[in-house]
Amino acid sequence: MPNKGKELNLDSYFQTPETLRMSFSMLKGAEVVPEEVGVLRERHRLQTFLRENPDLEEAAKRKIHLKLAELDALYDIKMQRYQRQACAWGGFRFQI
Repeated sequence: MPNKGKELNLDSYFQTPETLRMSFSMLKGAEVVPEEVGVLRERHRLQTFLRENPDLEEAAKRKIHLKLAELDALYDIKMQRYQRQACAWGGFRFQI
């Protein structure tokens, strides 16, 4: 076991509402990531592609920048939704 003998940090577990603990635990065990993580990964992939391909045509660059703006908006919407839920759940925070 990789963490054998180390103290467990259960803070995030107990910050999670009781009704969500089992489902979050199962998703984490199955290595399923929240959609927001996928959005951030796609954004990083596109930024890396732009950085590594400076001679792209302007039309291609515009398309990629448009996609980046869409991903930013999607991420912001999802995070705002979590913040509203956090208020409803008494200060619960997602930790990614």
